[in-house]
Amino acid sequence: MLHATHRDGGLEHLSYTVGIHPPGPIAPTVAVRAFDGWLLGRDHGEFGGELVYRDGNGTDRMLADINIRGIQPIPDGFQVVAGRGFMDSMNGVGSIITVTEQGDTVHTTSVELPGAPTRWHRLASGALLVRTLEKNVLVPVGGEAREVKCRPAQSDGN
Repeated sequence: MLHATHRDGGLEHLSYTVGIHPPGPIAPTVAVRAFDGWLLGRDHGEFGGELVYRDGNGTDRMLADINIRGIQPIPDGFQVVAGRGFMDSMNGVGSIITVTEQGDTVHTTSVELPGAPTRWHRLASGALLVRTLEKNVLVPVGGEAREVKCRPAQSDGN
């Protein structure tokens, strides 16, 4: 996964002109090779963001109107971590991106999170452990999110 913050730049070569902020090209903050093209995501804080699919011909299509925090491959496609946290407007979504047999890209929301995601980690089981602003949430593959308690990592003394 290619990742850049607004200060980093570096993904301008993947800029797109669809979404909620054009006119003008928008550089993604996350980019992943997907199917025959790219999944491009942008997180622009309280100003919003989007998830865009660029096919192999260079045609862009907006899939979601939400801040994209990360994109990870899974067996059936890609899992997208998305959400926004600004003042009293905090929401989060875990999404699955799949491709139909006809080659169409489909955006499907799989689970609502109890807040904007701040960190996440994919477990060996395929489940996603997500830290939101106030809670830790376990999102099993094909299951519903549930709050979990996490202990700080133990140090081995090094």
